[in-house]
Amino acid sequence: MQEKTKAFNVLKTLYSFQDTLPKLIEDEQIKALSLDEYYIKLQILLSEDNDSVKAALHDKVTGEKKPVEIENIFKAIDVENRIRELLEKNYQVREEIINDIIKPLIEEENKLNLLYRNIPNKSESEIKYIAESINRIQADVGKVLLLGGAGIGKTTLMHYLSYKWGKDNLWNDKFDYVFRIKLKELLNENWSREYEAKELRQNKLACFIHYCLNLENIEPHEIINISNKDRVLLLLDGYDEVAFLSQDNRDYRDIMEAVFQYKNVIMSSRPNAITENINNKFERKVENTGWDSEGIKKYVYKSFEYDKEFGTPLKSFLDTHSQIKEICEAPINTAIICLIWSDQEIRQNLQTTSNENFNISRLYSEIINWLNNRHLAKNRHKYKNKTEANNHLKNIMSFLEQIAYESLSTRGKLVESKLVESKKNTLDIDEVIEQGLLRREGQNYQFIHLTFQEFLAARHLKNQLLDNYTKSKAASFYR
Repeated sequence: MQEKTKAFNVLKTLYSFQDTLPKLIEDEQIKALSLDEYYIKLQILLSEDNDSVKAALHDKVTGEKKPVEIENIFKAIDVENRIRELLEKNYQVREEIINDIIKPLIEEENKLNLLYRNIPNKSESEIKYIAESINRIQADVGKVLLLGGAGIGKTTLMHYLSYKWGKDNLWNDKFDYVFRIKLKELLNENWSREYEAKELRQNKLACFIHYCLNLENIEPHEIINISNKDRVLLLLDGYDEVAFLSQDNRDYRDIMEAVFQYKNVIMSSRPNAITENINNKFERKVENTGWDSEGIKKYVYKSFEYDKEFGTPLKSFLDTHSQIKEICEAPINTAIICLIWSDQEIRQNLQTTSNENFNISRLYSEIINWLNNRHLAKNRHKYKNKTEANNHLKNIMSFLEQIAYESLSTRGKLVESKLVESKKNTLDIDEVIEQGLLRREGQNYQFIHLTFQEFLAARHLKNQLLDNYTKSKAASFYR
């Protein structure tokens, strides 16, 4: 009990202090928004349609859906209708009897006496089976697959769930321990070196949880010794970033096998990474649909709470540009627009853009231009003239595009230090990081968001294809 209480208190303290949304760009002038202002829309997937597999390949979730509040994602759904259907179709109970007993059946724990009194023509074994069936209908699910497209806020939602639990505002009667696990840490092959071979053999998952939490005041054995696993919730973030490890990575196989021995799991992923095997391990799918108009409005308001001269025009701009506003349903895109909106030149360019000519590529190009202009403003004293500055930025962007492409091709999101060292040439990595798109991640690196890495990798591939096409045309000309 003492060890449990210590771990419980440490987790509560850890999560309750993680009370702000991570900044997309590290800048002291950018305000960190409170998690208490967090807003999201979720939908339970009730049934899938014939196009669900094809839709998943395009990072979409299709089928019949029903809105759900965060606190209810484990709760049984459509209980009354399912009990009615059970009694009427399977046991031919008359409608008037069902109407009389349905509410008490849902509310009472001991259903046997109620069923004996109201359905006297059924045998004792049938009554017991009906009661068990109703209990199963009412039972909470344990394993939930949280799906959402790029930039929709899956990682933020996991952060929010642990924060709310840490603040005693979510599932405190249900879970004694909540462990938030960043699956991308599996990409760092050195993680297991932190632990003795005996600890890894005893419980590799507990060691991995300990590594992800980065807690010095909890030992792995305190996680291993938790006896009531049914009172533990595992929050697994970013399955799509490690799905490719399933073929030949032993750590992945050992850890995922141990994960599914737990009753309560929420795992986030893009839809396109989910195989049938993984899908079948979950009892429920919930889609993170991002923000509706109200969510976008709230974020813009909080971002420009003290700069109404920017916030009000941005709100009007989004209200009159439906295609751009639709892009903002992904919270990362709203965050990007709020970042660049204060730049007068970019703002004027956006305001003169037609609704039809705006797309994700344009948005990401604008934020990169904004970051580059910010970098030049801070470092103009280092360059002799504008041409030298622009050439240096061109080298930085070429480097970022190359490592984005090569890391995605081999190690997923993680950018290993050996790749950076091999490609940097004369570039100063501290300066590259100061530019804003790349961050240090322990001994390695990662981009500020996977969507930026994918965008830069696509630019690199496009340039390579264009270059090869140009060379091919030139060769044909000289032949």
